[in-house]
Amino acid sequence: MKKYVFYQILILVFVIINSTFAQKLEFGPEIGLNIIPIEKSEVDGHVSKLGFNGGGFVSYPINDWLSVKFGLKIATCSKSYLQTDTSAISEMIINAIAGSGIDTSMSSQLQDFINLSVTKYTRSNTNFTFLNIPVTADFNLNEKFSFSLGGYFALLLAAKTKEEITQDIPILQAFSPVLGTNPLVKQIISGMYPGVFEPSFSEKSGVSDFNSFDTGLEIAMRYKMENNFSFSASFKKGFINYYKDLPDMYEVNSGKHNYLTLSVGYSFGNVYTSKAKRRYDIPQE
Repeated sequence: MKKYVFYQILILVFVIINSTFAQKLEFGPEIGLNIIPIEKSEVDGHVSKLGFNGGGFVSYPINDWLSVKFGLKIATCSKSYLQTDTSAISEMIINAIAGSGIDTSMSSQLQDFINLSVTKYTRSNTNFTFLNIPVTADFNLNEKFSFSLGGYFALLLAAKTKEEITQDIPILQAFSPVLGTNPLVKQIISGMYPGVFEPSFSEKSGVSDFNSFDTGLEIAMRYKMENNFSFSASFKKGFINYYKDLPDMYEVNSGKHNYLTLSVGYSFGNVYTSKAKRRYDIPQE
């Protein structure tokens, strides 16, 4: 309900602005791709993922070289993390044996000779959908190029998380040929340690684990063509961590949304009036 009211308010503001300043406004649709860095590895280097952005913009000229630009866009982006947890399988076994009343005093000596560690790796990637509202000051460098500087506000609409779990248990790997011939034992161990024999995958949707609001810096360059099309490249640097509670053990590229956007747009409104005045030497009002 809150999101519906929010959208209605934005549409109402857009209509009021358009009807009030229609003679001066430049407005139109924009669509493009987001290039999001999601991971950095020693083998592959920086790994990026593509997202989508689309919506519209309204630009109001203050004078010949400065305009104020507002946008309303749907944008998708991604974040990933790796969590590493290390424990000792002997502790789990000791607790189980101790519950049966069996003496476990020799367990510490056993651990000195055999690697009983358990290393759990959790890899997660989340795809986000945001409603972005960029607000920038556009500086016209000449008739074709402009530079923008400002910020953006974003409301999280949806999130979908995919998770992969693998576990490294050296003592089980040593006995894997034997375990492979006993499906029942293998099934029991897999139930206790998901991902030990093969990766375990899970998927969930929801925004409860993430911050519902984001804001940050936006800079952009825009090239305007004679046919009213334009091409732009912008960079967004978020100020807010995407996860509500991101533990220090998580290895992340960044806890904030940072990505590059490449877009193509089409302009209506004031762009026609400006060209006509230049073409026929009509005095500026």
